[in-house]
Amino acid sequence: MSTPFPPSTFPTMSLGTPANPNSNNNESTRRPPPPADISSVMSAITLCSSHDASIRRPAEELLQTWENAPSFEGVYHVTGYLTSLISIIGDTSSTNTTNINIRLMAAILLKNGIPKSFSVPLPESPNSEMDMNTLTQLQQERANIRNQLPVLLFREVN
Repeated sequence: MSTPFPPSTFPTMSLGTPANPNSNNNESTRRPPPPADISSVMSAITLCSSHDASIRRPAEELLQTWENAPSFEGVYHVTGYLTSLISIIGDTSSTNTTNINIRLMAAILLKNGIPKSFSVPLPESPNSEMDMNTLTQLQQERANIRNQLPVLLFREVN
């Protein structure tokens, strides 16, 4: 029986250190990641299962970028990554084409991403680093995760 994920990347794959809002990594020189919608997150997770390192590494780096993207006092803000992971994990419909291995990887990424995202408090009001639209999106995403996570954890399996 072969595993769909190369032994070198799964389950020992590390996606980096927790986000640190006080780091001096010169984040202003880094490019913002592409939007984290369901299709792009699922595509990156699928590419992480490739045995070809030239395909796998860029996908791993993209997932790491989404996971470690600054959510406050950074140059860019990523919304949708954790919500996309929850959607991938929760998609168990009969027309579901999501492989169980992709759902498992999404669950691991969600487990690793929630502490990093929620460890940085959001400001009470917009400031020079974050406009009102971004602040509202981040607040909505956090509320969405708080509402969907218990449903995902405690639902009955058919």
